[in-house]
Amino acid sequence: MTTIQILLLFNLLWYGVFSAGLWFNLERRWSKWVTVLVLAGIGMAYVSYGILFEFPVSNSQRMVTILRLVVAVLGYFLPAVLLFRDKWYKCLFVSAVCFVIQLASDLLSVSIVFPADMLNSMSMAEMPPQLELLEVLITTALMLPLTWLFIMLMRNRRYQLSPAEWLLFCLFPLSQVVLMSGWQFVPFAELDNNRVLVMALGVGSGVAADGLLFFAVRGMAQRRKLAGEKELLEQQIELQKKHYTALTRQYEDLRQMRHDIANHLETMKALLANGANREAASYTDETAELFRYRSRLGNCENPVVDAFLMAKLAELRQQGCEPTVQVAVPQQMEIANADLIAAFGNLLDNAAEACARGPDRHLSLTASVSRGFLTIRTENAAQMHKRPRSRRIRELPRGIGQQILSDLAEKYDGSFRTGEDGGTYVATLILNTEVHHAADRTL
Repeated sequence: MTTIQILLLFNLLWYGVFSAGLWFNLERRWSKWVTVLVLAGIGMAYVSYGILFEFPVSNSQRMVTILRLVVAVLGYFLPAVLLFRDKWYKCLFVSAVCFVIQLASDLLSVSIVFPADMLNSMSMAEMPPQLELLEVLITTALMLPLTWLFIMLMRNRRYQLSPAEWLLFCLFPLSQVVLMSGWQFVPFAELDNNRVLVMALGVGSGVAADGLLFFAVRGMAQRRKLAGEKELLEQQIELQKKHYTALTRQYEDLRQMRHDIANHLETMKALLANGANREAASYTDETAELFRYRSRLGNCENPVVDAFLMAKLAELRQQGCEPTVQVAVPQQMEIANADLIAAFGNLLDNAAEACARGPDRHLSLTASVSRGFLTIRTENAAQMHKRPRSRRIRELPRGIGQQILSDLAEKYDGSFRTGEDGGTYVATLILNTEVHHAADRTL
């Protein structure tokens, strides 16, 4: 095989490995075959560019040009955003890591295999086929396990990172590759065995540092999210304490109800014994209605949501808000009660905070289930002059509530949208009621 054929074959293989990193870490936007065909076409175009513009040029003369930057964006980053439905910042993160793995593997193998004078005087197409084959095999041997490890770390895990955190982490591996590239291609004449060893140690330590840094960032994001949930749960506990007094007062009523139920059963038994079946059925319906759970919100059949919203709405009224509520939540859904409380609590907190800063104190809350989806919607007057807002929790940045709502939408295959419509600020959370999760539904 000639050097060009070796480069052509392995560059296609490497782009296939990059595509596998996207495939297994992201959710496809289009069908399987459409995605495969588009990625294959981009891979062929990318390799064709290399044959025409990269392989014939001497390594010492190869420079960073606008064309190379455009090709890198079109070949590696744009497909991740266009072909996969995950958030754009996560798509950029996954494509950046896969690109860094490929580039770092190539840099290290080139430094190990080729002498400095050969790198300085020849183009890739002029390299001896034997050395080129050795170099691409080493690159592949480094790239495959690193990509596989990245896929294993990302799959079946939910990383609660904000867009800024995803993009911030991308800067670390990309900046390391830039430094390594410059260190390798500038002083070709001084590239000896000791420098190659330092190069290898630099790449290895950089990969390890990036992995540890990513887990550190993930841990900080998870702690931030837990702190927000902890605050919401503390509020719920306070509300439950208020209900406890009323529940203890109802204890004696329950004892009386047990006595009444016994009397009702005796009455039904007597009616049936006398053959008054119609009267017994009517009396049974009347009795069942007496002991049926009655929502204080009207149509809310979930007692946990009903109790939480009643206490929360009373608190909002004390703060001067004027809430209008239409909530119809069934008692049984594949949505954890803790997640329902988090959804209603954060939506109401955001709307109430806006109401407290403006002259219009009215807000509305609607919730209903249709075609297997629970839609929760809040509306309040939009602020004409937006002022900086203080943090609800001093240790946490603004926006943790919206991050929790976005995470709930992702967890239950739904969506979360906010925006202004005719002077009204609208927040809409849609959750799939048929997505099963192992969370406790009997909070």
